[in-house]
Amino acid sequence: MLAKEVAFIQEAIDAGEFDFDLGDAGFEEAELKNLAEVRAPEPEEEPPRELTVTKEPAVCRASDRWMLGP
Repeated sequence: MLAKEVAFIQEAIDAGEFDFDLGDAGFEEAELKNLAEVRAPEPEEEPPRELTVTKEPAVCRASDRWMLGP
């Protein structure tokens, strides 16, 4: 995540949108180079999930497990 944010800031600096040196934020040249090399690929998009809707009432029992979010 840090590598992605630093890359975004560096692109803005290169485009002239910021007058800022990342070295002023405490990063050394070697650290910035390592961050650029470490950038992870974007996560793959999950396929949409199919839902089955029934007219039966929803029932929750003791020891049921629920998954919220991805």
